[in-house]
Amino acid sequence: MSIREAEDGKILLKCWTGCGAAEIVSALGLSLADLFPGDRRSLADHGTGPMRRPFDYRDALAGIAHEATVARLIVEAARSGGTLSDEDVHRLSQAEERIDAALRAAGGAR
Repeated sequence: MSIREAEDGKILLKCWTGCGAAEIVSALGLSLADLFPGDRRSLADHGTGPMRRPFDYRDALAGIAHEATVARLIVEAARSGGTLSDEDVHRLSQAEERIDAALRAAGGAR
């Protein structure tokens, strides 16, 4: 994983195994809003607890839309006579987990 603060104050995340930003910030006890500048301290000054902004549902919906597209493409390939590889099954499971994480981040329960 790579985490750095850009010159404009945005926090840039890159998970080399494919985790989404919502999963990363959730694991760190943060929200997606914590990655962007505003009336906030820098990452170096973040302190012991996260500073929260209102939840941005657009980020959660964008993540859900992406995962739904991944799932649809895998299902369409299977319906066209292809077989699901172990990698496909794993990716479908990952899509389910990411959608569930977005729902929990939005305050929903599953």
